[in-house]
Amino acid sequence: MKRVFFLVLLILLCVYACKKTNSSDQPVNWSADDQAFYNSVMALQDQASANFTSWSQSSDSLTALNRLQQFFAASSLVTSATLGTQGIAVQYTNGMRGGIFLNPEDEPDNQRIRTKGSSPNPEPLPFPKSLVNLKKAIFLNPNYWDRSPWADSVITNYNANLPKAHFVLSEIYKNTDVTLDRLTALAGHGIIHIYSHGLAWPKRDSIKDVYVMTGEVANNTTSNKYWDDMRHGLIATFMVRTAIGRRTVYLVNKDFIIGHNNFSKDTVLFYGGFCYSGLGKWDSIIRKFGSGSYFGFNWSVYTNKNAAWNRSLIDSLCDTNAVPPYTSDRWLQSPLPVKFYFNSQDNKTVSVDYSGDSQLTFFRPPSAGFTWTVNPSHSGNVACLNSLLTVKDTSLDYGSKITNWQWYFSGGDPDSYTGKQPPAITLNTLGTCIISLYVSNKYGTTNKQVGLNVVQCK
Repeated sequence: MKRVFFLVLLILLCVYACKKTNSSDQPVNWSADDQAFYNSVMALQDQASANFTSWSQSSDSLTALNRLQQFFAASSLVTSATLGTQGIAVQYTNGMRGGIFLNPEDEPDNQRIRTKGSSPNPEPLPFPKSLVNLKKAIFLNPNYWDRSPWADSVITNYNANLPKAHFVLSEIYKNTDVTLDRLTALAGHGIIHIYSHGLAWPKRDSIKDVYVMTGEVANNTTSNKYWDDMRHGLIATFMVRTAIGRRTVYLVNKDFIIGHNNFSKDTVLFYGGFCYSGLGKWDSIIRKFGSGSYFGFNWSVYTNKNAAWNRSLIDSLCDTNAVPPYTSDRWLQSPLPVKFYFNSQDNKTVSVDYSGDSQLTFFRPPSAGFTWTVNPSHSGNVACLNSLLTVKDTSLDYGSKITNWQWYFSGGDPDSYTGKQPPAITLNTLGTCIISLYVSNKYGTTNKQVGLNVVQCK
């Protein structure tokens, strides 16, 4: 019997050892062929970056770019290599996307390759009514290292204004802290702001998708974890300029954000603070919200305009003196600041717009609510004659102080009361007693009613 026991134990130990070896030597989400292909892509992009640096030193930029495109196109790993104003967009044979991201296009003095074309119109979306109901804001800025003055102005503005609406900037992520994992944890925030670079895929003259840059350098652990997303084009890997030189980093599209976050119970203000953020169907992200608005741009946007529009939007939505309170639409329709500018380099009027709830707001009339008990108790909404009714206010103020509580008790003594907490009410009349509460703030009044059946008890 002991021999059988030790034999079974030995087998289990061998199985465990094999599993442990496999988990350390071979990733669980990709095969050996997958990993080999991924490593080949990383090596190809590293070599392409080195080649481009060398070619740029001996020829003009357009010639260097054309050579870069030809270099990618000649590889057996590549399905297509598209030259655009932002660099080279590469489609790989296994479904991966990547390339070289050279020009963020968010500064007015950038030298660009001029091409002509128009951007697609965003799809019309529904317009429900909503109030941002989650009091936490998150700010993600993977390129803080070269945009810190603008990012700091946004952060300062959030911290100065959000408390007026009882919000808090609860999380700030900069540079390499903006990882793929961070972007899977956006749900649960009422305000989501991604301030980054956006890339039009495959190029801005024929936009099929738009990617936003993260701060995470491509690595085997993360690539293995999100391999399925990479193979289906939800994640792209581009060689870009970072604080530590050119590195291959991850960029994600809106399907990655939607696929890894459950916004179905959230009312969200999502500020897409990156170039082309109103294109590539990013505005359709609101279909996954419980409700809310998505703000984006119809083209590449200068980073100073990007930041200034956000500061103005938050200033307005947090304005406790505005009656009625600011909404998405009211801010957009207000004359100042001007919500567009003309980009003479591209012969394009660039604007900020929203999709979703035109009435999204941080303030609204309070929601009347109360609980009640009767002593001596009876059942349900039935009360005994001359019993005592006690009520407790549970109204919600939504960030704007309630200024008046008005209670009415038909068939009760007293039959009305002004103030938050009434005294005990004697139910001294047979029949129906209606409990009514009206609550008000400077934005309006709401009410709640409950009916009790007052009966003679033995």
